[in-house]
Amino acid sequence: MNPWQTFLCGVTLVIMAPALCRAEAPPKDAPSPGLPFVYENWEVFTTKNTDGGLPNDHIFFVRADGDRVWIGTENGLACYQDGKFKHWGKDDGLPWHVVAAIAVSPLTGDVWLGLFGGGLCRFSGGRFDHFHQLNSGLVNDVVYGVAVQ
Repeated sequence: MNPWQTFLCGVTLVIMAPALCRAEAPPKDAPSPGLPFVYENWEVFTTKNTDGGLPNDHIFFVRADGDRVWIGTENGLACYQDGKFKHWGKDDGLPWHVVAAIAVSPLTGDVWLGLFGGGLCRFSGGRFDHFHQLNSGLVNDVVYGVAVQ
């Protein structure tokens, strides 16, 4: 399963349902179904997954980054890698609970988060740096999108 399959599936579910899913490819010895390949076996990720799951079933953003998939939810940030979830919330230093946008710097690997009502945040080296109206000149703390150039 590559992260793009997870990403594309997640984007579909962000629009249609509050969950993240992953498509399972057929066994390697199965005959090729031809193109376009239609995935029939789906795995749904929610807060109830035994591997840590999502911090919340309300997903605002999904970003594929190599073998990692970053997920912004209503209750924090999650990262899916190697079949496991890791997530961060206010208790872990995330300055605001609603993550509405995610961008990853290809140069530094820093993860930039647009926080819906909390400004902007950089996740780097395991720590969060918070930028908001009072300390950075942001016009508003509601950030809908983030891009790294």
